[in-house]
Amino acid sequence: MLTLNLAAAPVWIDLMPGVRVHLRPMCNAFLLRAQSQPGVLAAIEAEDREAHSVAQAAAVFEAAVIEWEGVGDRDGAVIPPSPAAIAALMDMYKPYSAFLEQYFHPWLVVDAEKNGSAPSLNGTSAAAQSIAVPATQSVKTARGTKTRRRA
Repeated sequence: MLTLNLAAAPVWIDLMPGVRVHLRPMCNAFLLRAQSQPGVLAAIEAEDREAHSVAQAAAVFEAAVIEWEGVGDRDGAVIPPSPAAIAALMDMYKPYSAFLEQYFHPWLVVDAEKNGSAPSLNGTSAAAQSIAVPATQSVKTARGTKTRRRA
């Protein structure tokens, strides 16, 4: 079943102890905007998957962030979100990982659901009840050998 977030309101997520961010609801526009950012395009051109992931997350983060708490400069002064500060924050593993886990990946899971069809056991198509009647006789194959009916 496709799960929709109909109460699309900004959310607060904790990136690490003492650091939290207020984010707009995730949407396709953020991802599309991210794909056109210079850092993302350079990573794609260089075929650098890791750099692409970080650049894409930073671009989505930049589009989504409203405000944050617990982020400061070297002197301990609170700083507002800016492209440079966001890039520095996304270069840190723990905030980057928390952002992906709590905000970005749940959206990707919903996007991957696509429709309400359950996969079949072998994973090749939507599951459905078989309506084919089993064969009752052996037949010749294109090579002329007989095949046996499978029970």
